[in-house]
Amino acid sequence: MSSILPFVPGIPLLVLKNVVIFPQNVVPVVVGRFESIKAIEESVLRSEGKEICIGTQKKIDGEEINVENIYLTGISGSILQIVRMQKGAFKILIEGKKRVLFSSIEKTKDFFSVNTVDLITTTEESDIDFEAIWRNFNSVYSSYAKYNAKLSDHYALIASLNKSEIEVFIDALAGAISLKIPEKIEMLQELSLLRRIMLMIKYLKKEIEIAQAEEKIRAAVQEQILTSQREYYLNEQLKAIQKELKKDGDEDEEYRKKLKTIKLPPEVKEKVEREIGRVDGMSLHSPEAAVSRNYIDWIFMLPWGSMSKDRLSIQTAEEILNRNHSGLLKVKERILELIAAQKYSKNKKRTPVICLVGPPGVGKTSLGKSIAESLNREFVRISLGGVRDEAEIRGHRRTYVAATPGKIIQGMKKAKTINPVFLLDEVDKIARDFHGDPSAALLEVLDPELNKEFSDSFIDASYDLSNVLFILTANTVDTIQPPLLDRMELIYLSGYTKNEKIDIAERFIIPKQLEEHSIKDNEISIDKSAVELLINEYTREAGVRQLERYIIRSIRKGIKELLQVKEKEKRKPIKIETSYIYRFFKTPPFKNNRLQERPSDRSGVAVGLAWTEFGGDVLDVEVALSSGKGNITLTGQLGDVMQESAQAAYTYLKTNREKFGIPKNKIAQWDVHIHVPEGATPKDGPSAGITLGTALISAFCDIPVKKNLAMTGEITLQGNVLGIGGIKEKILAAVSYGYTTILLPKENEEICKEVLEELGEDFSATVLYCDKMDQVLSIALERDPVNTNKKLQNKRNEKRKKRVRIIERPINKSAS
Repeated sequence: MSSILPFVPGIPLLVLKNVVIFPQNVVPVVVGRFESIKAIEESVLRSEGKEICIGTQKKIDGEEINVENIYLTGISGSILQIVRMQKGAFKILIEGKKRVLFSSIEKTKDFFSVNTVDLITTTEESDIDFEAIWRNFNSVYSSYAKYNAKLSDHYALIASLNKSEIEVFIDALAGAISLKIPEKIEMLQELSLLRRIMLMIKYLKKEIEIAQAEEKIRAAVQEQILTSQREYYLNEQLKAIQKELKKDGDEDEEYRKKLKTIKLPPEVKEKVEREIGRVDGMSLHSPEAAVSRNYIDWIFMLPWGSMSKDRLSIQTAEEILNRNHSGLLKVKERILELIAAQKYSKNKKRTPVICLVGPPGVGKTSLGKSIAESLNREFVRISLGGVRDEAEIRGHRRTYVAATPGKIIQGMKKAKTINPVFLLDEVDKIARDFHGDPSAALLEVLDPELNKEFSDSFIDASYDLSNVLFILTANTVDTIQPPLLDRMELIYLSGYTKNEKIDIAERFIIPKQLEEHSIKDNEISIDKSAVELLINEYTREAGVRQLERYIIRSIRKGIKELLQVKEKEKRKPIKIETSYIYRFFKTPPFKNNRLQERPSDRSGVAVGLAWTEFGGDVLDVEVALSSGKGNITLTGQLGDVMQESAQAAYTYLKTNREKFGIPKNKIAQWDVHIHVPEGATPKDGPSAGITLGTALISAFCDIPVKKNLAMTGEITLQGNVLGIGGIKEKILAAVSYGYTTILLPKENEEICKEVLEELGEDFSATVLYCDKMDQVLSIALERDPVNTNKKLQNKRNEKRKKRVRIIERPINKSAS
C-alpha cells in the first residue's frame, strides 16, 4: 500500500524557527519576517479556508530564509485566527491538518510557495505486535505522567483509544513534550505508526530520566536550604544564650586585659586589636572565630620583651665546658672568646652565627647545651634533617587548615625569652624539592641585618631574632648552600684521640650507664685496659658512639653473669678486663691490621690517607701492568677530581721516565690499571695525588713501597706536592691502623705541629714533610728510583769505556 499521493500545486509556505507543528495540533505563532507576513496575506487572499503550509528552518541563525535551510517534511494546515500587532507583525492561530512532503520550493517576489505530496500513516503491522508495543507505551507513559501534572489527568483515557485516535494522540504528545527540533522532525517524517510509538517510548524514557535528575537536584537544594535555615536559627539562639551568660564578653575582656599587660610592637598590637574585634562579633563555635582565637593565643604566648640575664663569667664557662667535654681545646677557646667579647663590649648587638662542623659522635649537640649553660640562657634544639618544606621555617598562612607557625617561632614560644641559644641540628641534611628550599628561608633567620624583622607567615608581623644565639651543626659543609654558608662562622671539630676517648669513657659514659642500669658500687666495673682494647680493636671512629654501644653491651653481659648466680650473698664483683672483652665479643673486627695483610715485596701498592664526614680513613691504591697499547683504566668508583689526579700522576711519570730509568717502549706497550679497593664506596678529592704517583712509579720501576708508611698530598704535572685539608683526621687514621711513618706536604707543616701538640702522648709515629715528588719517592720506596737509575747509567758508561778500542792507522804518505 503506497504512503505517498500525487502532489498539489503551489501553496504559500510559512517557515518557522524552533517550532514544529503536528497534525491535529492547534498552535499560536507570532510572525514578523517579511516573507512570512506575505505568505499569510497570500493565503488569506487565495481561499476562505486560508490554506497554508508550515515548514521548519534547519539553522536558526539569522533572519534570512534559504531554500536549502528548510526541512522538506512539513504540515499542510489552515489559519484559524489572525491578530495584527505593532510594527506590522501578526499573531496567528494555526491548525495542522496532515503531513506533507515539499516536492518543490519556489521563491516568488515576496514569499515562498511549495508543491506538496501528502504523507499517509501506515498501519500494516499485526495486531499482536501493535498491542505489545501499545502496552509498553502505556507503562512508560504512566511513569512519565507522574512527573507532568498536565498529562496525569488524561492517562485514564488512552487505554480505550483505537488506532486512528492513537495516531492523533501520539502527534499531540509529540507537540506537547520538550523535544529537540531534529527529534520532532524525525517524529514528523516517520510514516509507520508502530515505529512512531517506539520513538515516542524512547523519548519519554529520556524525559523520565531528566525529570528524575531534576527531582533529585530540587530535593538536595531544598534540604540544603532547610539545613542552612536551621543552622541560622540555632546560631541566633546560641548568640542570645551567650549574650545572656556573657561568656563571649568575658573572653574578649580577658584578651583586652592581656593586651594591656604585654608590650607589643604597634603593628602587632593593631593586628591583635582587630582580631579581638572580629572574635567579639562571631559565634563561639564559628570556624573563623577559632582561627582568630588561635592567632591571638600564639601572639600572647610568644616572648616579646622577656630576656634572661647573661652569665658572662669566663671562669665559670670554662669550668662548665671542661666538666662536660674532654678535649676540643680550640672549640672551647672560641666559645670563651665569644663570652669575653660579650662581657667587654656591653653595647655589642650582633651575635655571631656559629656552625660546628665535624664527624658524628664528637659532641656537637652536647656542646650547644654547654654553651647555653655557660651563658645561663634557655636552650632550644631544632632538627633540620630531612626538612624539605619552606613552611617548616616560615610557617603556614592562616588560611590553611591546621596552620601553625614555623619551627623558629615555635622554638621562641618554648624558650619564653628573646635571647635563647638555638641549636639548628643537621643543617647539611636539609632537602630541596618542589615545595621550596628551606635553606633560602634560613637566610633571613641567620643574617644579623635581616633577622631583626623576621617575618613568619602565620604571625604575619615582624619578630626580632637579633638577640638569639644561633649554633648550627653539620657533618660536612659540601651540601650547604653557599649563601647560607657565607653567614656562618665555621668551627671544625676533629675526631677524638685515644686518650680523649678513654677520658670520656671513664668520666662520662661508664658512670652514666652504671647509673642508668642501677648498678651499685663494686658490682660491675670496667678496667681501663678493656676500654683501650675496645678503642683499638673494636671501634675505629672519630666520635665515641660506637664505643658507648660496646660499653653498654659489656655492662649488660656483666649483669647477665651476675644474675646467673641466684643467691645474692654468693655473687662476686665483676671487673670487666681484656679477657672479658674477647670472651664477650669474640673476634675483633679490626684486629687483622692492613700492615699484616699486605706483603712487603709487592710493587704497585701504596697507602694514602683520606678524610670523610665520619672521620679519617686509609686508602689503598693498587696499580697493575699488562701488555697492551699504553691505555689507562681507573676503577673503584673514583670521582672526577680523583680521576684527574690519576691522569696528572701518569703524565708526570711519562714526562720523567728517563730520570726513573723506564724505557719508552715499556710505557707504550703496557696498559695501566689503577684500582682503589672498596669499590662500592665513592671516593673523590685531590689528596691522593702523591699516593697514585708513588704506586705508578713503584709498578713501572718494580720497586716495593715501604710497608709501614702512609701518605697524603696533591701532585702537579711538574712534580710539586701541594697542601691538603683534614690533617688531624688523617693523622689519627694512620695511627689507629698502626702506620709508623706519615708523609705530608710541606705546606701543612705548621698545622701538623699544632695537631701533634694536641695529640701529645697519643702520637708515636714519625712525620716527614715533602714539597717535591722526588723527595716522596726517595722516602716511600725501598730504593730511590732516581739514584738507582744514575748508578745503573754510571755502570753502563764504565762498561762502554772498557769496550772502546782506539785504533791508530799509519799515514800513507804516497797517497798525497
